[in-house]
Amino acid sequence: MSNYCVMICDHYKAYYKEELLMNEITTLLTCMHPLLDANTYRHFLIISQALLMMTGRITMLSISRWTEKGGSYRTVQRFFSKNIPLSNNHVLANSNNARIGNPILQPGPYDGGRYPRDLIARLSRYVSIRFGGSSNYVDAAIAEGQFHDLDRQIYWIGYVKGVRAVRVGEIVQKTGRTTNYTTGRVTAINATVNVNYGGSRVARMVRQIITTNMSAGGDSGSLLCDLNENAVGLLFAGSSRVTIHNDIRYVQRLLGIRVV
Repeated sequence: MSNYCVMICDHYKAYYKEELLMNEITTLLTCMHPLLDANTYRHFLIISQALLMMTGRITMLSISRWTEKGGSYRTVQRFFSKNIPLSNNHVLANSNNARIGNPILQPGPYDGGRYPRDLIARLSRYVSIRFGGSSNYVDAAIAEGQFHDLDRQIYWIGYVKGVRAVRVGEIVQKTGRTTNYTTGRVTAINATVNVNYGGSRVARMVRQIITTNMSAGGDSGSLLCDLNENAVGLLFAGSSRVTIHNDIRYVQRLLGIRVV
């Protein structure tokens, strides 16, 4: 039956390609529902969501692991089959201390979120942060949620158009939980910094993007974009003088995701 579902879905993809709209799919599935058993209907729904994600983009909202303070996230694609909120390891995975499957809330508990009422996803994967002198490229994690619970548009920025390498001197933008929409200027693109994660844990981060200060606590996980709405970095740390971002290309590679 699953092969039949794929064949039918490919048939509609050939006709509509990347212009499938949710209301068209919903109408189609509603009409077909009386003719399908529950398992087949579920397969159609999953495949339809995967096709829609091929045209998807990215967004932000306040989010956190259910016991932690808030952060920000973006919805990205992984193998065109799941809805994936992207944020930092220290936001979603509590700096290596969470378990896969832990609940993710939006808004986060710090902003009044409660479990299970505000559950939108569960921790799926994170890149471990290595403390004690080893080099790290990213502080990043992803979760998996339901299609209808996640949005792909960045407030005040819009839909992300692609991914690119940023240059020193460029003006960049982000929208985050705490400072909302801000802009900054790139001052370095290959920086090595030591970041204090508390509890005497210090991580050496390499190949980092440095900008002028454009964030505050709670903005971690914000997607850094150029002024043409291309993703260039993932915000994860900062001070009163600078903000530090992972290069989005390393985030994609190490998490096995695609930001488009």
